[in-house]
Amino acid sequence: MSVSPDGALLAAGGSNDATLKIYKVKDGSLVHSVESGSGGIYTTYFDATGKNVVISTSHDVVSEPLKV
Repeated sequence: MSVSPDGALLAAGGSNDATLKIYKVKDGSLVHSVESGSGGIYTTYFDATGKNVVISTSHDVVSEPLKV
């Protein structure tokens, strides 16, 4: 789980779920849902701009940045 640099978004993915979900911190609403297709998601990280998220998965895959 990670929070965007401006504190507005939260990125979360589960170890048993290959779906990255982006939520608004303010109201908890779902903004984006993206299927990684690479097994469970263990790490999420926003870049400095807050516009991209990188994930690592249970298959030792680090994704290309996903546009938020």
